[in-house]
Amino acid sequence: MAFPKRSALPKPNSTENLTPRRGENVREMLDSMVAEYERAAQRADELQMAIEQVAVESICGGTDESEHVELYDGTLGVSRDQVLMTEAPVGQLQWLNFAGLFSGPTDDAGNLSGVRWGTGTLVSPDIFLTAGHLFDQYGGGWIRPKRNGETLAPEKLATLMGVV
Repeated sequence: MAFPKRSALPKPNSTENLTPRRGENVREMLDSMVAEYERAAQRADELQMAIEQVAVESICGGTDESEHVELYDGTLGVSRDQVLMTEAPVGQLQWLNFAGLFSGPTDDAGNLSGVRWGTGTLVSPDIFLTAGHLFDQYGGGWIRPKRNGETLAPEKLATLMGVV
C-alpha cells in the first residue's frame, strides 16, 4: 500500500537526545528519524482505515446502507427496475481539478485533484447512484481538501466531484 510523502516532521517534546554529538552522522540520524516518522504515519493511516470499517461515516446517517450497484435491492428510493433499465450507463466519479480553488492562507487542496475515485450508475438524467463512503472525510492515505484548516464536510466534498 502506497502512502503520500509527508511534508513535515513532528516536533519532538525534547530536543535533548536529538542534538548530534561530535562524530555522529547527522544525515544518518535524520534519515532514521524520517523513517520512524513515516512508519508512524503509515500506522496512523492503517488505524484510521480500521476505525472507518467499524464506525461507518456517511452523509446518510449512522446506518451503513452502502451496497454494490449490481446488488441494489430497491430499498433506497429508486426502484430496482429503474436501476436495471439504466444500469448500463456506468460512470466514474472523479475529483475536479482544484487549480486556484484552495488558495487561502489556511486552505489545502490535498492530493486528490483530478483523481478517479469510484463508480456508479446513472438512474435518471440527474441522479447518479454511488456508494456513500466515496464522500468520507478521511482515510485511505488520501488528504482531502481543507478550507480554513478544516477538512470539508461530505456535502461540500461531493461538489468537488464530477461524473465521467
